[in-house]
Amino acid sequence: GASIATIPPFRRSWIERVSSQQLYLNEVDPSYFPMLRLPLLAGRIFGPDEPDALVVAQSAARKLWPNQPPLGQSCVIGGRARTVTGVVKDSGANLVAYPDSVEAYLPVDDRNAVYATILVHTRTQPRQLVGAMHSAATIPGLVPAVLTYRDLVDAQVDSMKKMVAVFGTLGAVATLLALVGIFGLLAFTVAQRTREIGVRMALGARRGHILRIVLGQYALPFGIGAAVGVAIAATAVRVLFRLVLGYQPFDPISAAGGLLLFAAVAMAASLAPLRRALRIDPSSALRYE
Repeated sequence: GASIATIPPFRRSWIERVSSQQLYLNEVDPSYFPMLRLPLLAGRIFGPDEPDALVVAQSAARKLWPNQPPLGQSCVIGGRARTVTGVVKDSGANLVAYPDSVEAYLPVDDRNAVYATILVHTRTQPRQLVGAMHSAATIPGLVPAVLTYRDLVDAQVDSMKKMVAVFGTLGAVATLLALVGIFGLLAFTVAQRTREIGVRMALGARRGHILRIVLGQYALPFGIGAAVGVAIAATAVRVLFRLVLGYQPFDPISAAGGLLLFAAVAMAASLAPLRRALRIDPSSALRYE
């Protein structure tokens, strides 16, 4: 089988806003839908003599006309009024690359045919036909690229893997700097309280009581910082969700792991100088500089 589309799968579609909703548009031949395994859910596919027809995906129908039948509805796209003739299933290819995509399809226009991609479905191994297709499609002055569907998938996933690696490296460096800063600041702060600890011990305070007081005073700012950090991360992660394949909107396990890591470093930074201060004689702690 063969079909034509101005935009192949996994490539960013033409975007137009309709009723405050972004539509990812593609101009296709009617044979595009059976080839891409997009079953018709309602209505019919447009014919070759219906330039103003529109086929929408089920998510687009649900968001554009909630609680209304989408068939026969009209909207303006590209300066022309379009009428919905059919509803098809959401495209898995576009949903992978653009999870929030709302898709719609227009009949392929002769004016844009020069930008079209010819899609070919074969029962044999696609790579065996690359050479023959390349020769058949070549015209004087133009040698088009021939790619398999697997090539498109690999290219999309590879770019996302590189993006994940960049984000991961930056996140690791930022986390390391934050841990070093927290450790140094808390260790210095607790060490500065050695004289206070000596006074408390001289007045009869027990080590467990001093331990609870010092650690309790740092627990409040740590808790506030953790809450603010989680809120900021939950907001920022929405940007990553649009850029990175498979990234969850919010991962509580990762957030909890990060908080435990920072809490462990804060505890270690506080306990080391605190234990050192508790071991010395109260009279020596009073003279501590």
